[in-house]
Amino acid sequence: MEKFFAAYIWKNGLPQGLNLATSESLTYKIVSDPYHKHISIEEYLHGNFHRLIYDTKLLDFRTLRTEIPPIWNKSEENGRYIIRDQNNRTLWIELYTYEQNFCTQCQVLSPHGILLSTHKIFYTSLNHPFNGITLFDPLNIPVMYKKYSLSSDGEFEAMLEQSWQPSQDGLSTGKAI
Repeated sequence: MEKFFAAYIWKNGLPQGLNLATSESLTYKIVSDPYHKHISIEEYLHGNFHRLIYDTKLLDFRTLRTEIPPIWNKSEENGRYIIRDQNNRTLWIELYTYEQNFCTQCQVLSPHGILLSTHKIFYTSLNHPFNGITLFDPLNIPVMYKKYSLSSDGEFEAMLEQSWQPSQDGLSTGKAI
């Protein structure tokens, strides 16, 4: 029998179901193959499929854990940044938001325009609680965060802290920071 959950959190780049659903109108199903190579989160409304929240075939958060980044080409086209792989295949579109010349948000979209994730970028000089980045899924649930020291020119320099279990670090919602 398939398990439906009332909510979910992220641990180590993987979704974890919370509270088995009984009769809630909004539920989530985490679908995975036996080897956990392909994982998705589906949202159900009154027992019917409503939308796909996350799919590793579009963006796999686990790949962001690697120390050596993949080879990507980034180009700016009409105010959007297009990320392509080494074969020139479009992987994502990035949209940036700025506040006082600081990038404070990056939305990552599929080539089809579907929101895949949001990076919220924080600076103590903008009265944020820390200097760093928090990665959120499309429902604004935190996946991971990184805290950085800043260089003399205000750029992120050395990573001070990283957590892939932000729900256990007081970042259970996007409003926590």
